[in-house]
Amino acid sequence: MKWLNDKVCAWCASFVGVLCAFLVAGCGGGPKILGYDAYDNNDVEKWVFDTSTKDESRGHDSDGSFIDTSYDWSSDITDSTGQSDGSTSSDTQAPLLPYEFIPDRQYRDALFSVLSHAKQEVLMLELEFYSDKGDVANIAEKLKYLASSGVKVRVLVERDVQENSATVQALKAGGADARLDNSKISLHTKLVVVDGKVALVGSTNLSNASLLYNHEANYLITDHDAVTAIRQYALNVLENENRLYPIGFSGSGDIIPFSDGEYTDVVMPNIEGAQEKVYVVMYDFNTSAEPAYTIAQKLIDARKRGVDVKVLLERSNFDQNLTRRNQEAMSLLCKGGVPTKFDSADVTTHAKLLITEKVVVVYSGNFNQAGLEENHETGVIVPYDEKAVIYFEGLFQSAGSECTM
Repeated sequence: MKWLNDKVCAWCASFVGVLCAFLVAGCGGGPKILGYDAYDNNDVEKWVFDTSTKDESRGHDSDGSFIDTSYDWSSDITDSTGQSDGSTSSDTQAPLLPYEFIPDRQYRDALFSVLSHAKQEVLMLELEFYSDKGDVANIAEKLKYLASSGVKVRVLVERDVQENSATVQALKAGGADARLDNSKISLHTKLVVVDGKVALVGSTNLSNASLLYNHEANYLITDHDAVTAIRQYALNVLENENRLYPIGFSGSGDIIPFSDGEYTDVVMPNIEGAQEKVYVVMYDFNTSAEPAYTIAQKLIDARKRGVDVKVLLERSNFDQNLTRRNQEAMSLLCKGGVPTKFDSADVTTHAKLLITEKVVVVYSGNFNQAGLEENHETGVIVPYDEKAVIYFEGLFQSAGSECTM
């Protein structure tokens, strides 16, 4: 897949040191922006927006496409075992895998690609859709083009992000069904579902900061059962955002989507059962919240039984409350023997990633009360994926010194 190969030569490097240099030089530069906090309390994030993005936006040709659309993902989807679903596809393209790790800059290309192949429906649940310029403006233009072409485009964004209002108005003017959520439940998801066949799940917001500069972790999912469950979740929230909707996934296969309030029940057994490794990247780890404290204790327990546990946390240069919360988490983990690092203050590590020797988990929410129990959130568990491990190792090795007690 062309769009999954773009800008990923670092994955081919033999030595993690090469990857580290790539991550630091290629993925971390630019304005240090984006965190989150619409409510100004100690358990949420603070929104800070980019005002000086690089000119890396996509142009589009006469048919509304933004990138090479020669790969028709919609005609050859594999199931959870890697077998084709029987659809006809070009002899020149390999079948899509049921899941693909989409970190950092790759999200932009993945999103443009799946939108370019949309034929019937686009569903989007987004915390942030700040489309004043750059790639995010082009995403909004693409959605308007799709809506005018007969694709049913439905977009729900968080009301408490002030800048979202202008995007909603622009999308509505272009024929899309777009609106601000009207609920006390925070819409913290970063979710795209196209034609009921493909879903993008993870941490990347629709802001130029998130698309161009942050460290982010996502999966593109094409497994039929998983995407069907994710689509139903999106439809439920679009119809009534005033209640939580746990997916309660019961499909076959190894790909497990989950949502509102399900993280600890679904993911915790993977920490408890780990025998070799547990690696974590987390933007906000607030151990004053009971569910987050429980996760920290499970990580410490894993370390005590000999598991290789490593944790990387965000150190913000604009949100001191966030840094303080993460310092408290680092202190707790460090006292428990867990090697823990801060990222560099000049890069935003916004990923929510967990890896064991058996699974990889990406999530839209943080380790705090809101992210674990109160928000609309989405995540997915996939089988062990070496790409995600290499990504983590690159981030961890390029970060600062481990905590010492």
